[in-house]
Amino acid sequence: MTDFTATIRGTTFAGTLADLSQAYSRLRDESGEGMSTFRAAIVRDRRGHASGHISYNGRIWPGFPHEWHSALTPLFDNRDPTPPIDGFTDLDSVALNDWYEQHIGYRPQQNDPSISDDELRAMIRSYVEEADHAMGG
Repeated sequence: MTDFTATIRGTTFAGTLADLSQAYSRLRDESGEGMSTFRAAIVRDRRGHASGHISYNGRIWPGFPHEWHSALTPLFDNRDPTPPIDGFTDLDSVALNDWYEQHIGYRPQQNDPSISDDELRAMIRSYVEEADHAMGG
């Protein structure tokens, strides 16, 4: 028996939250569409009750899309764990902005397109170093 279902672009998928996130992300990538046209999908539990939604980035959040706010914790997070400080050199601008949004609450390059990837990496390094220092590291 499957735990969850989600109808994505007219096709109903069933499985774990990870399965649904992967299906959504695959269809999103295949479509080539942006966030304004490739909409969130509602996740339902075994009884058919809405239990969350899949956002454009493939994460699964509690509640409906219009209820999202930056303090929410995803029900399923499809990202890899935070890379070590040196690992940020390999991340592209989308991954850098995703990381920053998760930890800080907004996407810097969306708010200010003049910020370069290198500047964003420096901002992230500074944040990670401050957090590490605050934790006694």
